[in-house]
Amino acid sequence: EIKAVQRRLSAEAVEAAGELQAARAALEDSEERAASRRAELEARLESARQDAFHAQTQGQAKERELRCALSQLGQLRQWRASSEQRLDALSAECAQSRAEAENAASQLAAAQREVAEMRRSRGAGASGGSGGSGGSGGS
Repeated sequence: EIKAVQRRLSAEAVEAAGELQAARAALEDSEERAASRRAELEARLESARQDAFHAQTQGQAKERELRCALSQLGQLRQWRASSEQRLDALSAECAQSRAEAENAASQLAAAQREVAEMRRSRGAGASGGSGGSGGSGGS
């Protein structure tokens, strides 16, 4: 009876040892899978960090480009305002020159009429002979 108990205990011990060995193997496999998963997640995290850094760098570059473009836009607006002022000044100057030219043309026309009138009156006085008051009354 002791031997039967010993055999039963021995069989249970062998079975327990087998279960323990299987549990150890399952634990090692689980640890390997966990280590593999951890490495994969760490790689993904590093990739995400690099992507975020790259995006931040690109964002900073875009921000610099935008600031430069805004500065150029401000300069262009100043140039435009200055150009519009110069254009207004030139337009006023042109209008003044036009008025002066029209005045000069009017004076020239009046002078030409006066010269023509003087020529007519001198011509009439020289050919008619009797109209002495026509030539000297114009001045």
